[in-house]
Amino acid sequence: MIRAILFLFLTSSLMAQTVKDSTGFDYIVVKGNELYVKSKRIVIDKNKFNSNTGLVLAVKHKTDSIKFYDSSGKLAWKVKLYDDKIKISDNEENKNAWQLKMKGDKVKVYDPMETEKFRIYLKDAKELEVKTSSKKLLFKSAGTKLALAPGVLALEHIPETHRAIIFYELNKLKR
Repeated sequence: MIRAILFLFLTSSLMAQTVKDSTGFDYIVVKGNELYVKSKRIVIDKNKFNSNTGLVLAVKHKTDSIKFYDSSGKLAWKVKLYDDKIKISDNEENKNAWQLKMKGDKVKVYDPMETEKFRIYLKDAKELEVKTSSKKLLFKSAGTKLALAPGVLALEHIPETHRAIIFYELNKLKR
């Protein structure tokens, strides 16, 4: 099976990459645990991520949101999409949501109390840097355009496999 690396990202606790095999299936590899997209996105608004132990998350896209469901069918994460920001929560009403907002030449990440926690910068038009609000570098990611998706990787309250899947879905939407 031939695989091409689509993107790679690293954090202090999370290393993941996406690859595409010769049949067109996408895979996400997180710390050696391989997840795969069950379908080739035949239905553009639905997707399933599985591992060798079964369903990890099912994904449903709507015009203004992406919903992620666990193996029991319960809502795990909701990502509300806006023109210049996204909100991520573990409930339908978006209560206690984290926000990632475009602010000029950076992205700011806010906790549910609306306290700034992280910033994303585009450095030298070739890589993205995610830093704490006190400017401590958390991690770097390849990228030529400022984007909201890398901020998801800093949200440690979300399990790392789920962060990788949310990042993947946002990246596919060029967010």
